[in-house]
Amino acid sequence: MKCLSEQIEKIEEIIINEAKAKAEEIITKAKEKAQKILDEAKREAEKEVNEIINRRKADAEARARRIMSEARLEARLKLLNAKEEVISNAFDTALERLKEFCQTPEYKEVLENLIKDAAITIGGGNLEVLLSENTNIEPDLSKIAKEVEKQTGTATSIVISKDKVKSIGGAIVRSLDQSFTVDNTFEARLERVREQLRVSVANVLFKT
Repeated sequence: MKCLSEQIEKIEEIIINEAKAKAEEIITKAKEKAQKILDEAKREAEKEVNEIINRRKADAEARARRIMSEARLEARLKLLNAKEEVISNAFDTALERLKEFCQTPEYKEVLENLIKDAAITIGGGNLEVLLSENTNIEPDLSKIAKEVEKQTGTATSIVISKDKVKSIGGAIVRSLDQSFTVDNTFEARLERVREQLRVSVANVLFKT
């Protein structure tokens, strides 16, 4: 049975692969825009210098330096925005891929692992599971309960709640008295590791 860390690595792999596919075009366009900004700034700076060179050369050169500095900053922001666009698109694509994954036979095993992980985090006991409103899979709750009991040493029962959750996949597990809740939907899991994955994506895509 796949562990949750492997599932998260699979999500990371999806994000990085999709980001690589989109990155080249976005970054190329951003670099072209950045270079255009720098070229225009250079021409403007040279024009400023030529116009007032006989009057106040020092002021003209200072003005030229400011123009170039502002242009470099604007160009840098263009590239940063392009990188952020790639990363954002990658996460959106990952969610779409996960939505497709929820329609595959492999999803049942992942769903059961997410339920088990949440139940162990709570510490076992009398629990209920809120599934996605689009989920038709019936997880083996008896098997999960036995595994949770083994891990926690606490007698455990798990039932499916009548309540549904709006999510792509995964589940929310809570105690029957609702004093403890663990959100293990795909959206929640991805959000919890978003910054970690964001750094990984950025490192892979933007090493230069």
